[in-house]
Amino acid sequence: MKTFQSVYFLVLIISISASSRSAAQQEQSKKSPPTQAPPTQADANQEKRFKKFAKDMSGVKLIGTFTIDGRKGSPVEEEYTIEKVEKSGDGDLWTFTARIKYGTIDVPVPLTIPVKWAGNTPMVSISNFRIPLVGSGAFGARVMFYEGKYAGTWSHDQVGGHMFGRIEKIKKKEADRQPTQPKSKSK
Repeated sequence: MKTFQSVYFLVLIISISASSRSAAQQEQSKKSPPTQAPPTQADANQEKRFKKFAKDMSGVKLIGTFTIDGRKGSPVEEEYTIEKVEKSGDGDLWTFTARIKYGTIDVPVPLTIPVKWAGNTPMVSISNFRIPLVGSGAFGARVMFYEGKYAGTWSHDQVGGHMFGRIEKIKKKEADRQPTQPKSKSK
């Protein structure tokens, strides 16, 4: 019986000790916020990559061609205008303000898109993505950007292919000429 009482007493002491330490730790955590780790060299390098990407991809045109899987013939010419690219908070999301030209519409539209990184190379990565003003259907793409060029794959519902070309800065005069309102048909 003495052994049982000794064990019970020991468990009681350990429990009281643990709960008082836990209460003290909770009280301490209320008093002082957790410290944040100082920035590392990796953080500084990532910040440089992000700034470079935003600068390199703002005020540009992607000029190139795309293919359609299963169709013979030459690739089709394409051109995309990106007015601005900026980081959207934490995580992989970036906002691309792109000019949408579809039918009589020609307007800038902000699109929040995931960007993944392979070392220092950014890649747009979208799946089942809906683009305002471009009709129905879901888009997918994996497009990388490197040294003034882009290349990747694209899909729109059941159709897809490859896309590739160059990235060119928009000249100041050309940027000033671009309309910001929908084009209207005149009779």
